[in-house]
Formats: sequence, C-alpha cells, structure tokens
Amino acid sequence: MKRDMPFKSGKVFFIMYEVTPSNYLVFANGKPFYEFAHRIPLERVNWLQVTGDIVVQELSIIGNGPGVKGGNLLMSEAQRQLLPMMGPCIVNAPVPFTTNIRGGMIPKRTIVVKGIPKSRAKSFTVNLKVGFNNDVALHLKAQPNKKTVVRNSYINGAWGEEETELAKNPFKDGEYFDISIRCGEKQFKVYVNGSHCFNYAHRLWNLQQVDKLEVEGDVNIVYVFM
Repeated sequence: MKRDMPFKSGKVFFIMYEVTPSNYLVFANGKPFYEFAHRIPLERVNWLQVTGDIVVQELSIIGNGPGVKGGNLLMSEAQRQLLPMMGPCIVNAPVPFTTNIRGGMIPKRTIVVKGIPKSRAKSFTVNLKVGFNNDVALHLKAQPNKKTVVRNSYINGAWGEEETELAKNPFKDGEYFDISIRCGEKQFKVYVNGSHCFNYAHRLWNLQQVDKLEVEGDVNIVYVFM
C-alpha cells in the first residue's frame, strides 16, 4: 500500500514505535504509518540508534514492560523517577479529551501527555479532576505566546490562588512537548520535555478521588500514557 511521505526537509516531525507481542506499530506525526513484524526476539533488542542528517530535539522511552530499565538503554535520573506508568497508550486523541484514571492519582502514578500546540495557539489546559463533583486538583494552563504557565485548583465551586512563577515557559508555538505529571505524597511533580518544570503542593488530599484527566484548548494530542 502506497503511503504519503510524512517527513519533509526542514520540518519538525514526531515518530513513535509502539511495541506489541507480534510487531512494531509505527506512528508518524500522531498518525498510523506502518506495521513491521518482529524478526528478532524482543529480549535481544537493547539498543536505540539514531543516525543521519537529523537534529534530535527529544527522545523518550515510556512503558512498564520488561526491559524498560534494563539492557544498554541510558535514561536520565528524571526519566527513572517517572517510572512506572500504568495502563494503555492512547494515540491521536481528539480534543477536548477526557478519560478516567483507574484508581485515581495514587502516589507514584505518572501521567504523560505528548502533543503540539496549534498554529497561533492562545492556550491549552490539562486538568486532573474529581469525576463526581468536578473539583480540579491540578489545573495547568499553558500559554505558548506568553511567559506564564498558570497552575491552580478548583475546590467547592471556587478557584484558589494562581501560581505562575517559572524561570521560562517551556511551551512554544509549533513545537512538540511532553508533560509528565508525577503524583507524590505531598505534591505533584511536573516535568516538561524531560526537565523538571515545577512542583504543585496538594490542595485536595483524597488523591484516589482524582480520577479524571481532561485536555482542552488549542492543542493536538499525539498520545496520552498513564
């Protein structure tokens, strides 16, 4: 079957390999591109190599299966702390997007959202919510064309005090990002593009009730992983 070439000279692209028991599922720019059946046993695959005329902006390895921490794969300390994650990978999800978080945001649970702001994006939001009453434990509002990333909570029908201070805004118009939200005992730790971005102290303490993820605004989702 003939496929359109997803890679163009000078243009940013994103490629993802999803490993299944029988094949590699290849996604290009968030869309299914190719399926390649395994020819080598997976336990023997322990190197990742990128070569050629390319500038690598980001490389991530996600998952909780065998071999994620092993072999010769090198990960930063931040990446190691973001494991393990649970549940399926949701690819190319429509926006607005809502999904349930099975068991709630228990300590050590990590959620990853990979996406790209739409052209001339004003803002997009990522919310961790309580499903039965719509309280928001963490409201993250990214504004690619401004210097602020707003954080807040919505409890008992009222917004709390905003937190906006950051050294720099990691979200840029037309550039892929990944947000990793790690739930701790006392706070959420949020990483963007592999680097620690901010901590957010819990304002809702019954973390198991925080059971809904919501993404809205001027953004295209590449994948969500929980």
